Amino acid sequence: MVRIEEYKRIRKRLVDTHRAILNSVTEKDMLQAAKVIGIVENKTVVFESELEQDALMDFIVYRQMDSGKSKIAKYLETNSNVDEYEEKLLKAMVETETTLYEVIKVNPKDKTIQVKDVLNDSGTFTVVDLGMSETADENILIFTRLIHLEAFSITSGLIFTFKHEHREYLQKRSRKMMKKIEDENDSDKRFIAFLKFHRRDGIPFMLEEVK
Repeated sequence: MVRIEEYKRIRKRLVDTHRAILNSVTEKDMLQAAKVIGIVENKTVVFESELEQDALMDFIVYRQMDSGKSKIAKYLETNSNVDEYEEKLLKAMVETETTLYEVIKVNPKDKTIQVKDVLNDSGTFTVVDLGMSETADENILIFTRLIHLEAFSITSGLIFTFKHEHREYLQKRSRKMMKKIEDENDSDKRFIAFLKFHRRDGIPFMLEEVK
């Protein structure tokens, strides 16, 4: 059985790391990232929802920049005082990628969700999330960035949700759209494509905030 307290400790460290990285982000960094994902109009960042604000922050932290590394990768390299526990988490954060998953089982008691990758066929994963395990329905599609730990996986906090009947459409359209996106890796291309899809076809969804 998953230890919920362990999950809460990991989630808190994740949030603290995100905050530490974002504290060093400049307005120029933010505008550049917003342009890449297509949410700038007349030199102004335009959000259609609070979720999109969170999505931009996620993209800034995990996006592979011109250097070939993400801000989280650079954070790991420049912080020599992290303990072994945090180092494992940071390495898992560096390796995370975005993709679309189908929810195949929800267990509110254990606070877990079983998901299957429907774009890359990378497998089935057990995700721990206090909020999603209470509100997600089986067969719903979620686009997220999973961080794979030894006993379970967690999301980075990014999540776009779609109806199950949109699966084939999303699979086909995402492949076509990704071919048109230049100078980004596949994970970032998927992010850009699915943000556009979510603006048009997404459904509202809320995650918990761990104190």
